[in-house]
Amino acid sequence: MKKHERVKAAISGLPVDKVPVSAWAHSFEKESQIDTFVNSVIDFQEYYDWDFMKIQARYTYHVEDWGYTYTQSGKPGDWPVCKGYPVHKLDDWKKLNVLSPDQGALNEYLKTVELIRDRLRGRVPFIMTVFSPLMIAWYLTNEDTKALKHYIQNDPEVMHKVLEIIAETFSDFVRRLTKVGIDGLFFATKQATNDFITPQEYSEISKPYDLRVLEAASDLWFNMLHICGDNIHFNSMADYPVQVIHWDTNMPGNPSFDEAADLISKAMSGGVSRKAMAYGTVYEVNNEIKKALNQSKGNRFLLGPGCSVLVPPSPEEHLWALKNGPKTFSI
Repeated sequence: MKKHERVKAAISGLPVDKVPVSAWAHSFEKESQIDTFVNSVIDFQEYYDWDFMKIQARYTYHVEDWGYTYTQSGKPGDWPVCKGYPVHKLDDWKKLNVLSPDQGALNEYLKTVELIRDRLRGRVPFIMTVFSPLMIAWYLTNEDTKALKHYIQNDPEVMHKVLEIIAETFSDFVRRLTKVGIDGLFFATKQATNDFITPQEYSEISKPYDLRVLEAASDLWFNMLHICGDNIHFNSMADYPVQVIHWDTNMPGNPSFDEAADLISKAMSGGVSRKAMAYGTVYEVNNEIKKALNQSKGNRFLLGPGCSVLVPPSPEEHLWALKNGPKTFSI
């Protein structure tokens, strides 16, 4: 099967010649410049020949146009370091405004996605990373979980206005992405966990704005919801309008693929933990692949990492084990 055919069949629950597989990783030292970034994601795709490609966008692109600044050491594996961020106190939220996709980092990424599209020449489905509005708000506080939770609990009216601004900004951005020609979104949230807020609280403060952004992608065929972390709100997010739900089944409190299959009719994705990919052995990677394939029975399933792969320290042999996993084990 060709890649588009294989992925579409897997999403629809039709027979496939093998389970589709992909992986994604940041190249922090190459993300600041368009040309080096485009080359890095194309090289990673072509080297492993993944069945679909997630654009692992620059870690900070969502918040740069609101005043977030960073430095990068230039060394592989070094995460960017924040130099400045816009929200230090309640009044700072009130300074945020709706951004235009015709300017700044958002416009840079529209051009970047166009270049990636042209380089791929239709050979592989590709999806673009967009964070949930609440996750973007978290980045605006320099990932201060305690502060964000305080604002949500004590100033909900302000936070609703903030999330409205972020949702409008990224709905416009997503509509422009659909015109560029992406196949779908990789829509990610880190806040839909019991360790942060309850499912009811998340549904009240965040879900309406998540759905606003996803509505802008409703014409696309390959939208994937990524619920990051442990103790995730799987049940309350199972109705999100996406074709695939992606999560790490190896994290505490998260449903296994066989448990989730009883709850949803959507396709599922994931399988190998970041810990195994980065710090385990090939044997451990293969065991997690086998467990994922056995749980999912290979039905409506796309194999991949439970979260982005850390490169380094994840060795190449672990990525090849992931790539070859669907052929290694019978389903």
